[in-house]
Amino acid sequence: MGTIRALGYVGFTATNIDRWKDFAPGVLGLQLSETWPDGTLVLRADAYQRRIFIHPGRVDEIRYIGWEVYDADSLEKLKSQLTGKRVPFVDLNEDETAHRAVIDGLKFLDTDGLHIEAFYGASQSKHEPFVSPVGQGPFVTGEQGLGHIVVHPENYSAAVAFYKDVLDFKISDYCTINTLGARDGHATFMHVNPRHHSLALANFPIGQRLNHIMLELETIDDVGCAYERALAAGAHILLDLGRHTNDDVFSFYVMTPSGWSVEIGCGGRRIDDTTWHVSHHTRPSSWGHNLDSTSRMVKVGNLDIHYHDSGSGDQVVVLLHGGGPGASSWSNFQRNIGPLSEHFRVLAIDMPHFGKSTKPEGRYLDRPWYAEVVGATLDTLNISKAHFVGNSLGGSVSMVLSVERPEIVDRLVLMGTMGSLPVFAPLPPEGAKHIIEYYHGEGPTREKLEAFLRSMIYDQNLITTDFIEERFIASTTPELLFVAQQPKLNTHFTQWQTADQVKHKSLLLYGRDDRVVPWDTSLLLLRLMPNADLHIFSRCGHWAQWERADEFNSVVANFL
Repeated sequence: MGTIRALGYVGFTATNIDRWKDFAPGVLGLQLSETWPDGTLVLRADAYQRRIFIHPGRVDEIRYIGWEVYDADSLEKLKSQLTGKRVPFVDLNEDETAHRAVIDGLKFLDTDGLHIEAFYGASQSKHEPFVSPVGQGPFVTGEQGLGHIVVHPENYSAAVAFYKDVLDFKISDYCTINTLGARDGHATFMHVNPRHHSLALANFPIGQRLNHIMLELETIDDVGCAYERALAAGAHILLDLGRHTNDDVFSFYVMTPSGWSVEIGCGGRRIDDTTWHVSHHTRPSSWGHNLDSTSRMVKVGNLDIHYHDSGSGDQVVVLLHGGGPGASSWSNFQRNIGPLSEHFRVLAIDMPHFGKSTKPEGRYLDRPWYAEVVGATLDTLNISKAHFVGNSLGGSVSMVLSVERPEIVDRLVLMGTMGSLPVFAPLPPEGAKHIIEYYHGEGPTREKLEAFLRSMIYDQNLITTDFIEERFIASTTPELLFVAQQPKLNTHFTQWQTADQVKHKSLLLYGRDDRVVPWDTSLLLLRLMPNADLHIFSRCGHWAQWERADEFNSVVANFL
């Protein structure tokens, strides 16, 4: 093998650090060993003092990966390798080695700009044995390291070459993966020890660089108990129980409070390099691992309506997405379904023409008709009353329901819903202009979509190539192109005309920096709706539920 022996530690930033204090020990079974003055959580999985770091931050993202080498000589050898390949590096300073609890190390960037660290001499606390707070068996670590990590580099082929040729990772196998039902992705699995893979690189779009980390347990019973803990905690099961084709792992995937997932599994395959040969797998799983275990489909008239159903309880919250290109209940609310389902039964509905629901030939963006369909969906599901949380278009549909079907509406949360013409912003607003133009002229392009997405989000770092690609694929299906390019596109906002008839207790949510529906369009709604309150998020665009997810979830849950 090469100079790197195992995955040693990983560090992340999280916008909702408090939820990790319960999730990491209560669901994952990790030991919360330290909380630093800045709020950083340090987690143990074995005798190593520090395996996982969760740092408070403005974004939910991977911050660094620490790869363990054998000793000081191995570290010097790695320095020579990096120098020979002209990869700049610097030594870890005293503070950094103290924080990581290692003797020495270095850091550099991979081809995707991801911060990579290499170290030796990790501190162990065998005199204080690791004890899972939930009483489960130990994690499988030792010579195989912490587990594995899967990331999505911007330049997939360059990243594969970097880890193979510069860091001497060995290729285990390849796999074709279809996650969106639109196009196949490709993944390369790489190992540095007998664990089938410690790193996987993939080129399928999910909207952020980190896909998941994997923690391996010893027995099926341990995995089953973890699965039951996740369900009991109301956590979102991204992929249900199943077995992978390449490494034989039996596992499930649970969404973390930060919007990426952890795979919890057992039975991983081990590699003997003297006999191993590289294969290509055409499917990632032999069975199971069904995407979105909350995913449901219901027949409403002649329409197939897709929705996510998560959580339980007497109170039902319906999430209605916006009308931007490529929108769906999951793309809009993936950071909110899990947290809200801890308090309510949550239904996130794909309205007609969006997500996995039927895309009929007419009535695109027809708000009154969408309201009829949503109401009929609840009737079909035998739900007599619900709270409605609507994003932009979804807010407009919620207002129609409040007037036309008041008996099924409890409370309303209207987020980025246009109430009138803007007072201070130009007309039409920048983002609304992008929406109107997207399907017309030369038709949809990635450049048009990126311009729209950048107008929608305040923090431009959230706009990635993968995120653009995911939305572009969803917005360019043949049936959607046909209906969306018809000349009579319904873009006329008239909800202010009936706003005084919305009697339900309502919360208006807006981003101060929204360039799609500027916050000042809310003023007329606030004046006309007799039971409305207004909350404005600073440093936030049209997607408060995404950019300010933790605060959004708290505000909405408290209001409802």
